Amino acid sequence: MRARSFALWPAMMATMLCTTLTQPVMSAPAGNDALDAMNAAQGTAQRHAAERGLFDLGNRLMALPNPATPIFAVSDYRELRRARIGVGFEVNLIDPQALLSGNSIGASTYPSNEWRFVVTVDNQAVGLVTVAPLHGQWKMVSAGASEMAQEISHIVSQYSRQDPAARLRFLRSQQSVADLVEVTSAGKNPAPRYVPLLSARIMLKQSDVATDTVAPALAEPEVTDELRASIQRGLGAHSFTH
Repeated sequence: MRARSFALWPAMMATMLCTTLTQPVMSAPAGNDALDAMNAAQGTAQRHAAERGLFDLGNRLMALPNPATPIFAVSDYRELRRARIGVGFEVNLIDPQALLSGNSIGASTYPSNEWRFVVTVDNQAVGLVTVAPLHGQWKMVSAGASEMAQEISHIVSQYSRQDPAARLRFLRSQQSVADLVEVTSAGKNPAPRYVPLLSARIMLKQSDVATDTVAPALAEPEVTDELRASIQRGLGAHSFTH
């Protein structure tokens, strides 16, 4: 089921939190396992903002008729009573000029200070909520993207089974409208590989992959040429959105 995205820029307030399980996080500074839990100083505020926002949004949605295209991949908004916040990750942006100047993908990325969390119902991914700092506090600012949530869940599940687990980072190129997950296996100076999400597979002109299947991780040379060309096209456009 395709779910639409829903922006929530006004400040969201709630008096209760959803009960959540401790989940791994798909972002970490270089040298740390990306599947380690966020430390309390950094992670708690983002996760709690996602919990508060989901609780408030769920109550609002359950009071409305179910639309033909729901925000989350549920058949009835009452299912959101069982919704939980799952894995979280920071969105890392690809600097177009750095990549076009010849830097590697990894050396061209920088943190956006925007975090996304997978929303689950009965352990199934049904969407994402996005949190960002607004007026000095972390707030949920958007919700939706059920297909991306399912892709992320499958990727995290696959690579968390490695021993030791691979380090994962979520990367976004705004100009080329493409998302990838950088996978760095444990070991001495391993070369990162890149799992293209649906938007990146479209950019790479790859055939579609079923939502319950993880696309093969690609070596950097298999990605950079088309990514740079796509970025150049995006920079030449009058505007772009993602």
